[in-house]
Amino acid sequence: MCSNIFSFTFYPSEQKGQYDPKIKLTIIKTIHRFIELYKCPVIYVCDTSSSGGRGRLRLFSSWFNEYSKGLFLHDQRIFETDYQQIPLGIIAAVFDSNFNQYLNEIDSAWMG
Repeated sequence: MCSNIFSFTFYPSEQKGQYDPKIKLTIIKTIHRFIELYKCPVIYVCDTSSSGGRGRLRLFSSWFNEYSKGLFLHDQRIFETDYQQIPLGIIAAVFDSNFNQYLNEIDSAWMG
């Protein structure tokens, strides 16, 4: 069980730059290394300020499917309020016995 909360963010260095495959690999390796080192899941929230949140959620899902190699679990949901939709996902090690509870707990806390 994790007793700490860690956070990291990433942003493009410029608007609509060229495709750079190193970005995908850097993010995937960072997430995998974090899970291996801390034995904790990674919960990610996709920015919705530019209306691309659902697309980012699909992108993370395709990256996960491409690179998980059976070592990691993945789930995602869109949490809704009266004012916004928040795309959120989770990645955890395959041995994480609490995996199925994480998003349900967030959902219960979110919706009250």
